[in-house]
Amino acid sequence: MKKKKEPIMIIDDSKFMLMAISNILAPFYEVHPFGNATEAMQNIEKINPSLILLDVVMPEVGGFEAIKIIKANPDIREIPVIMMTAHDQNESSDDEVQCFMLGAVDFVHKPFKAPVALARVRTHVKLYEYHRELEKTSITDALTGIYNRRGFDELLHHEWSRSIREDSLLSMCMLDIDHFKLYNDHYGHQEGDNALHMVGQGIKNSLHRGTDIAARYGGEEFAVILPDVDEEGAATVAEHLIQSIRALNIKHEHSPVAGIVTVSVGVATSRSIPAQEDLIKAADEMLYQAKATGRNRYCRTIL
Repeated sequence: MKKKKEPIMIIDDSKFMLMAISNILAPFYEVHPFGNATEAMQNIEKINPSLILLDVVMPEVGGFEAIKIIKANPDIREIPVIMMTAHDQNESSDDEVQCFMLGAVDFVHKPFKAPVALARVRTHVKLYEYHRELEKTSITDALTGIYNRRGFDELLHHEWSRSIREDSLLSMCMLDIDHFKLYNDHYGHQEGDNALHMVGQGIKNSLHRGTDIAARYGGEEFAVILPDVDEEGAATVAEHLIQSIRALNIKHEHSPVAGIVTVSVGVATSRSIPAQEDLIKAADEMLYQAKATGRNRYCRTIL
């Protein structure tokens, strides 16, 4: 299968430079040229480029202001930016220092030789790919293949911030495998790990929206983040999660609940709550209530 080209954004008010750079990069990358920073900033999150080539001197929004906007946004701040200038070496020395101080990864003078420009772009795109892969590994639970606690914390903060910003709904499910200690005691920790893997994947596969997030919260406890989902929608997801885990039909002979592995679920729904910890606490309290009232069920609340 042919690998998809990495997207690269070029921002320069010179049509000639946009065409020249595009011609150099187009055989190897998916090129997105923009003649001004305002339009580019409106499209940057949708394109999600692996690199930005940004001219220093432009009318209205200049390169320095544009990179400040990029680096102030936590969703795009890690994208590498190469700054470009048509100033000669003596004129641009102060610009170069300022570019690096603002977070640029490289600084090039126009006009530049095609092989040099391409080599620099390749270097920074590869570094960005490596860092993204490393980041992905650091937020993935090795046993279950879903997000780990760090990934959960980061993604919850992102969705909670968006909920505050947009005054939108945010729901969460906290899940716990019923009587998992009895499972480990009877079948051993290797089988326990196998069960955790199956449950983690079962949770992930039961979520049908690309925006829903499954994570291993810790031990035999899991969490699901449901952006833009109301109380009834979250309850439907919780019921589906319970049925999906039962459908795995993992034998659990010593469970007082059933002869198979089951889960209890706590559900909480909020809109623009002051602290994301309140949502976790509410879902956790509902999980405790579900376990106290018989397990293999869900309880829910609205904040």
